[in-house]
Amino acid sequence: MQDIHFLKKNTKMKIAQCFLLMILLCKTCKFPDEGSFFTMVNNANHPISHYIDFFYPDTIIVLDKPYIYVTQPISSKKDADWGTWEERFSKIEKISIFIFHTDTLNKYTWDEVRERYMVLKRYDLNLNDLKRLDFKISYPLTEAMKDIKQYPPYDDNGKPGYPL
Repeated sequence: MQDIHFLKKNTKMKIAQCFLLMILLCKTCKFPDEGSFFTMVNNANHPISHYIDFFYPDTIIVLDKPYIYVTQPISSKKDADWGTWEERFSKIEKISIFIFHTDTLNKYTWDEVRERYMVLKRYDLNLNDLKRLDFKISYPLTEAMKDIKQYPPYDDNGKPGYPL
């Protein structure tokens, strides 16, 4: 009987220790702050998917499929990552945001998407571009975005050069 009492007491002690450890670990984590967010605005009548690449001037689509963010039609989605934009741009000149038709990613393999460069739009942005846009990236692009470096170029009206 004494052994059971000891086990119950020991189990309660371990639970309390785990709980305290979790509190300490969570307290030391840095969550994204306002300086790390941007908003993807989808003004199209279909869902779009995007990822951010930090290897500019290399604008090739990455070999391994990255985490893809999806924004539903006529909506916006706030995305975040760790660190501030100032921290990121202290080491790089620009970021590239690759935007895809979500149906394209569902229909084709990542290798096909890469090989045929099946992007709806790619924006190459520096920190001043993001600030000027108030950290809001739109697809299709807005008049405010026409001077942003992009592919296909602005005068192509953003039409993809491949079948969906």
